[in-house]
Amino acid sequence: WWLDRYPKKASILRLAGEGDWYDQFRAVTLLRISPFPYIIYNYCAVATDVKYVPYLFGTLVGILPEIFIAIYTGIMIRTLADASKDQRSLAPLQIVFT
Repeated sequence: WWLDRYPKKASILRLAGEGDWYDQFRAVTLLRISPFPYIIYNYCAVATDVKYVPYLFGTLVGILPEIFIAIYTGIMIRTLADASKDQRSLAPLQIVFT
C-alpha cells in the first residue's frame, strides 16, 4: 500500500531492486545514508526484490556515517560535561580538536 501511496519515493525504491549486484549495493547504500526511515525501507527492499548480499553490505556501509556521528557526538558531550563538572574552561586547542 505504501508503494502505491507515494509513487515518487516508490520509484526510487523500485530502482534499488533492478540492476546487477553493484547497482543494488549502491542504491541500498545511498538510501541508508539518506534520512529515509529504516523500517519502511526494510519493507520496501523485500517488495522490490533486492538481493540479500547487496542489501547487507549496502546497509553496513550506509550506516557507518551515522555511527561515526553518534560516537563523535558522545565524545563531545562527555568533554563538555567533564569541563563543566570541574568548572574549568576548555583550552582553544581542545575546542579545535573537539
